Amino acid sequence: MFGDEIVLMIDGNGTYDVKEAIRIGKILEEYNYYFYGEPIPWDWYEEQKLVELALDIPMAGGEEEFGIHAFRYLIGNEVFQIVQPDLFYYAGMIRAMQVARMAEVAGLQITPHISDGGLGYVYMLQMVSVCPAAEYHEFKMFHTCDANGTVVPVESNTEPFESIDGTIKVPMGPRLGVKIDPEYIKTHDGVSL
Repeated sequence: MFGDEIVLMIDGNGTYDVKEAIRIGKILEEYNYYFYGEPIPWDWYEEQKLVELALDIPMAGGEEEFGIHAFRYLIGNEVFQIVQPDLFYYAGMIRAMQVARMAEVAGLQITPHISDGGLGYVYMLQMVSVCPAAEYHEFKMFHTCDANGTVVPVESNTEPFESIDGTIKVPMGPRLGVKIDPEYIKTHDGVSL
């Protein structure tokens, strides 16, 4: 049992229509969920606003957005109280930081999203270490596997690379603050571009 101190969030992943999204949202409110992410397909802006207006739970979304104009609309109309630009889909930290700053000015929060694994977890740590209005973020794992299922040997320049009481030291230095074992790299063929 986790207890009442655990913060619960849920991603509807664009599964519901308006009526069902509201029904599920009422249940989430009853159980004090912190936020309800994208219950409506990601580009149904007007429908998402109807869900937002019918509920008291904060709505989160934007993880599949790829344009600044969409984020401007979503933030300006408070379709979501928590915006979630994806560091891969939305093309990196600089563009995601633009969304974070818009959210901050609007008094909204940001929960950066990462759509895939790989070394994206290190990228995410770097992003949230400087991101305004970010209370939570998506963190997939402390390691990644290659196509063969082998763990990629990564060393952080800020050891230990682990969560201690929910806090992770952000790696510092070049190459996102991590080093991939050169012996591991030698086991792979180069690719000509």
